[in-house]
Amino acid sequence: MRSLRSNENELEKYGIGLKNILSSMDDFVFVLDKAGKFIFYHAPKRAKVYIPEEFMGRKITEVMPSHFNNTFKKVFGKAKKGKSSEFEYWLEINGEKRWYSAKLSPISLHGKFKGAVAIVRDITEKKKFREKLEESEEKFRALSSAARDAIIMMNDEGLVTYWNKAAEKMFGYKQKEILGKVLHFLLAPKRFHAAYRRGIKKFVKTGKGPAVGKTLELVGLKKDGTEFPVELSLSSVKIKGRWHAIGIVRDITERKKIESILEESERRYREFFETANDLIQSIDERGNFLYVNKKWLRTLGYTKEEAKRMNIMDILRSDYVEHCKKVLKRLSKGENIQNVETVFITKKGKEIYVEGNLSGRFRNGKFVGTLGIFRDITERKKMEEEMRKRSEELMRANKKASELVEELKMSQKELQGKVEELEKFKRITINRELRMIELKKEIRKLREELEKYKQVQR
Repeated sequence: MRSLRSNENELEKYGIGLKNILSSMDDFVFVLDKAGKFIFYHAPKRAKVYIPEEFMGRKITEVMPSHFNNTFKKVFGKAKKGKSSEFEYWLEINGEKRWYSAKLSPISLHGKFKGAVAIVRDITEKKKFREKLEESEEKFRALSSAARDAIIMMNDEGLVTYWNKAAEKMFGYKQKEILGKVLHFLLAPKRFHAAYRRGIKKFVKTGKGPAVGKTLELVGLKKDGTEFPVELSLSSVKIKGRWHAIGIVRDITERKKIESILEESERRYREFFETANDLIQSIDERGNFLYVNKKWLRTLGYTKEEAKRMNIMDILRSDYVEHCKKVLKRLSKGENIQNVETVFITKKGKEIYVEGNLSGRFRNGKFVGTLGIFRDITERKKMEEEMRKRSEELMRANKKASELVEELKMSQKELQGKVEELEKFKRITINRELRMIELKKEIRKLREELEKYKQVQR
């Protein structure tokens, strides 16, 4: 402490009121004599570096690392000539590399060099931030160069300040052609210029506008005057107190062509669905109706608005509810089900028998609902029921016929027995008749012989 006081007393000779200054400083302050020896230092309260007391009176080149000495000799040499120097250096402290920024200024008295004062600031965090920023900028440049979308930046005057390779390819302007030019006058058709003028006034003051923070589909203008559809995502950022707009522009020409094809395809399918003679319905994973066609509405008697508020369970006959739940479970596992039969109940309570095919709908592998195409088979069911009844009647008639046949078979046996008896009786009777005829012949013959005998006796 004695050496520190003597050093302060010596400094006061030079008119330097350090005590009044140092208490408010966050920087290190080192004072060196004309030989480069430490005669005073100040460390800020939040400093991470401890400076030993034994540094006092020693040359800076004796206590600092060797890689620092060449730099110090140069700047100290300039100080001897009355010149100030700014430089950066690093020290390894507790195993960590820390960076410092220093300004070394000469101390002169009556024109004679008496030493130097160094104001040193720890810039490690700033250095790290700068390195990260440079790394981030390098990544941004690499990404923007490789990006397929145009990345464009515009300042608050509407001038282009950044233009990547994809923007060159998309719009036809080279970077050197467009930087510093009014963006909208070159890249947007004239019919949109008035809207731009209105929007830029608000953007300059607030960084807000009708397109900021949104993704919009707009019309772009190429260098050759060709208009093409683009998708613009716009955001704002404040740089040095001024608002800038960053736009990511995507050429959606091919997407629009595909959308047009899909819309036409969807229109045709919708026409097919709406004019189909089958009942077509689509429900979500909870059974709520998403779509029903005109035939479905006419058959069940509901309006489209009513159907939107309904669930599949609302139209099923109660004994088919559990079956429907099982079918939905199978569909959710990716199974398609053919020829399923169920019964719908119309708004008026009439039963409609239907048969149809069902398939599940999936989005990103997740089950989101079903599509069903049904045919009204109520009349067919009536015919089937009528045929069933007739079939049962025929079966009953066949049974009676079989019973009658059995009865006839029994009667036939009895009749056969009687026929046989009659045949036997007939044979007996015929034999008797034949015998009687023979007897009559014999009797007649005997009578004739008897007559002859009588005549002879006479």
